[in-house]
Amino acid sequence: MKRVLSVSVMDQNLTVRSEAGEGEVARVSEYVNQKIQEVRRKSHGVSPLTAALLACMNIANECLALKEVQVQAGLKIRELIGEVNSHAL
Repeated sequence: MKRVLSVSVMDQNLTVRSEAGEGEVARVSEYVNQKIQEVRRKSHGVSPLTAALLACMNIANECLALKEVQVQAGLKIRELIGEVNSHAL
């Protein structure tokens, strides 16, 4: 069941609906805030919107890289299972 929770991102209070617990939603918002702050430290003078969009791109890149690692791990597992099965009695 989705719950309505409040979080703060870039000092903006947001209301979100999520099946995740309050702690998980807070952890996500903290991570997003951290990534935005990283962009702002590295890119002096960018607008808050630009910082948020660049942070979004960085987070999406991390997510896609992890998905690729997961796909590659799944392929390797299937390969190893095939090898084990081919040597089974």
